[in-house]
Amino acid sequence: MIHQTDKELGPYINKWGCFLISILRLVEKNGTGYTFRAHDILKIYENAMRHELVSREVEDEDGKPKDGCTILEQRGLYNMAAEMYGFNTRCLNYYWRPADYQKQTGEDEILELKRSGVKGSHFVTGNGSFGVPVLNRIEFDPIAGGSVTARRGWIESIRIFQTRLV
Repeated sequence: MIHQTDKELGPYINKWGCFLISILRLVEKNGTGYTFRAHDILKIYENAMRHELVSREVEDEDGKPKDGCTILEQRGLYNMAAEMYGFNTRCLNYYWRPADYQKQTGEDEILELKRSGVKGSHFVTGNGSFGVPVLNRIEFDPIAGGSVTARRGWIESIRIFQTRLV
């Protein structure tokens, strides 16, 4: 999986794409062994915006990115990406859990990370470990080289994707 910071993905994914890339990492992990490339991610992203699974890009009056890449329908995005690339995995349910939740069989997790002094969240895929430092619980960080939030922050909540092969 490439990182959200890959310049081919453009400024919106580069800045706000951690949840998008984390969801696509789960699809990829549960898929056929195919690894998403930049053009695949952009195709999924454009299709997701068209189907209102991801928010539209917003520019300021100078044409600079102001907001975008907010995931509006997590389960729908997962399933659309899987279907587009012929993966035999589907998300049956998506739900929020508190930071102390321990994932169950058939569940994949995305961790919402926070850190002091920073507005907003950073999302990474988790490996299901429990009772370990944050860095030891991260399977994949969408920021190349790892994010500062992963090194200095805490787990705020867990986003669970209940998946299965079809």
